[in-house]
Amino acid sequence: MPGRGLITRRPGSAGPLSLIVGVAVVIASLAYFISSLQVDRVTFAFDGKGLTERWNEAAAAASLPTLTINIPRSRPDESGDLVFGEEWSEGLSLRGRVDAATSLLVELTVIGDPDLVDGGSIVEAMDLLIRVTEPDLGEDERLATLQELGVVGGDPTADLRATRGDTDYVVASANQGSTVGMSAAPYSSLASGRR
Repeated sequence: MPGRGLITRRPGSAGPLSLIVGVAVVIASLAYFISSLQVDRVTFAFDGKGLTERWNEAAAAASLPTLTINIPRSRPDESGDLVFGEEWSEGLSLRGRVDAATSLLVELTVIGDPDLVDGGSIVEAMDLLIRVTEPDLGEDERLATLQELGVVGGDPTADLRATRGDTDYVVASANQGSTVGMSAAPYSSLASGRR
């Protein structure tokens, strides 16, 4: 439904520079938020190969074969961490951060542009992110998480942060909502997501 929730389709399309800046702002804000919460490095209990297996199993279970991923090929960034990206289309991608010392995942982010891809596809990718990081959550619990984050349901008072199990989720947007991201990181006691 147009006008409901965080993800809406805007008339026209943003220029290439605007899209690049928007994606960069979303990634930077989510990465800064997650990294600012960590005193000791907290990681997920899986590496790139484990992520690929979990993600593709979740995509198959959700009947979303177009949202499968390959084993990530990481490269170092300026912080010394390893980062990777998987693009399903021009407007929908998965980004990740890997601890270089352990090869375990530190953070995963789904980024979508409602001007380039249907908002439903972005929500499906965000649902997969929850399925992968908290596989014991049922459909209703995943929906409740997306509602608490303001991704679905149109709640203008949404917290944009939630904690489920051992995972913190954060939603951010840039370019007046034309770029939206949802990040997942292992729960830290310094995070303030609701349990």
